[in-house]
Amino acid sequence: GYPEMPGDSGVFLPITRYYTGKDNPVPVVLIHGLGSGGIQFATQKVNPNLVQRLARWGFDVWVAELRTSIALPYSLDQWTLDEVARRDIPRIVDFVLDKTGARQTNVVAHCIGSAMFCSTVLDGRLQHVNGETKIRAAVLLQVGPLVTLAIDPERVPREALSISPARGRVTRCPTIASYRPR
Repeated sequence: GYPEMPGDSGVFLPITRYYTGKDNPVPVVLIHGLGSGGIQFATQKVNPNLVQRLARWGFDVWVAELRTSIALPYSLDQWTLDEVARRDIPRIVDFVLDKTGARQTNVVAHCIGSAMFCSTVLDGRLQHVNGETKIRAAVLLQVGPLVTLAIDPERVPREALSISPARGRVTRCPTIASYRPR
């Protein structure tokens, strides 16, 4: 992958792309939790890790670093969940869509990243001007129970993953609840 920069009022948010070069890959944005950073998805301690698994499946994987990331000095600053939801997540999604030319992206969000992502969705900040959603599907991890946001609840996308730390594997999981964006 290589670092990219969605710019905003002096806050540099690195985003690393893991791209296999396949034609028309579906982008997926990985959003980390609190007290962590994007490394949680790309750790070498798990083989294959989530980034490697998604890339092998042909996804265009983008690992975001929010201002809450332990990899960034901004994590020491005062910030609010709303600030991240209203500014960082829409910027990252728009950046990925701009770079890939896609109209929609998938999202995998962990822990507080899930809560901030949901706030962004509910605030209407992940829609195109015509009202079309920018999110194809989203998986929220460690928010108990697992909730999948999908446009078509009858279709459980293969991106709907559950990580089983006890078993050290990634498995498909069913849709428990769905959200239909306008």
